[in-house]
Parts: sequence; C-alpha cells; structure tokens
Amino acid sequence: STIEYFSLTGATTVGAALYVAQPSLMVQKGIAGTYCKTPFADSYAFISNPATGAPSVYIIGSGQVSPIASASIEKILRSYTADELADGVMESLRFDAHELLIIHLARHVLVYDASSSANGPQWCVLKTGLYDDVYRAIDFIYEG
Repeated sequence: STIEYFSLTGATTVGAALYVAQPSLMVQKGIAGTYCKTPFADSYAFISNPATGAPSVYIIGSGQVSPIASASIEKILRSYTADELADGVMESLRFDAHELLIIHLARHVLVYDASSSANGPQWCVLKTGLYDDVYRAIDFIYEG
C-alpha cells in the first residue's frame, strides 16, 4: 500500500481531471487503520502495518517518511494482529514545550515525546491503577 499526494489542476471543463497525482511524493507505506494517523509536529504521524514487514510508527511530511518507533515499541506492535492495530487511535498533545504522540491500543497506551527525542526516540507506556491496567483516558486537552 502507498500514501499518495494530489494537487488541484484548476480545470473547469467537463471530463477534465480535478486532481492530478504527484508521483514524486508517493511513499511506500500504508496506514494500519482509520484512526491510526494524526497531525503531529507540523506533519503527520501514523502506524503502518505492511504485508511484508513488521508494524512500526512513522512521521510523514512532504513525501518523506521517518521511523520513530524504538525496538521495544516495535516489539509491542508486533504482539497485535492486523485487526487489533486497525482499531488503534492516535492523538497528539502539546504543552510546556512537549510535543506528545499518544497511541491507544487494546492492551497498551504508548506515548512518544518528540521534544525529548534528540538523542534517540523517547517512549513510555501509560498504565493505571495498582495492577498496571491499561490507561483508558482519551481525547487529552491542555487547559493552561
């Protein structure tokens, strides 16, 4: 699967294409599910689950894709089936100079901090309660 970019042609005649593909910006990654993408750090973050490889987390902007998942995060993602990954939900949150990417999965909530990742990806796993249950809060908002 691929991610493709299109641009408007400005055509107004019947039968003319309104959009034209930009092949130079095509990326050979697909998005794992409907909510497995979110605006993040002036680009987009997404989970990809390729048929010929392991799932991972990427940032895409202007036709360039960069992996941000650490080995331990990729190991967690590999423990999920394709259907479970497709049910994931991603969101982003910015506060106090932190840019957070939050990934809600069935058995894990993963958080990536872009502002602390200059020397390598910084991830954490959110838990709740005395028994390390899955963190269930969603739709974070910062009211400074």
